[in-house]
Amino acid sequence: MENQNGIVRSLKSLAELQVDRIEGYRKAYEELGTWDLDLKAMFKNNMNQSESQKKELDILLSQCGESDVVAEDSFMAQMHQVWMEIKTAFAKKDRETILSSCEFGENVIIGAYEGSLEKTLTPSVKVTLERQLAELKAAKGAILLLKNAAESV
Repeated sequence: MENQNGIVRSLKSLAELQVDRIEGYRKAYEELGTWDLDLKAMFKNNMNQSESQKKELDILLSQCGESDVVAEDSFMAQMHQVWMEIKTAFAKKDRETILSSCEFGENVIIGAYEGSLEKTLTPSVKVTLERQLAELKAAKGAILLLKNAAESV
C-alpha cells in the first residue's frame, strides 16, 4: 500500500508539472511576435506534448483509483511558474533569454521525472515515465539547438 501511495504522489506531482508546462508554453507562445514563427511552432508542439503526457498520467492515476489532477500547485510547479514570471517581467525579450527560460523549465520537469524513476514503480508506470522522459529530453534538445544558434549570432 505504501508503494501505491508513493506511485500516486509521483504521478500527481508529474501531472501538476505538466499542467504548469502547458501554461508556461501557452504564455510564451502568446507573448512572441509574428517574427518568431519557429519558436511559436516549437512552443505549440511542446504544449501539445504536455497535454498528451498529462492525459496518460491521468489514465495511470485512474488505474490507481485516483481522480485527474487539476492545476494544483506543487512546490516544483510554483518554483517553475515564479521563475517564468520573473523572466517575463524583467528579461529582455530576445530569443536567447526566452530559450534560457524554457531550458530552466525543462530541467525542472526532467529532474522530477528522473527522481520519480528512481522509486519502485509498476512496470506500466515505469515504461510510460521512461518514454515521456525521453520525449521531454528531446524537446529540451531542440531548445538547446535554437539557444546555441541564438548565442552564436
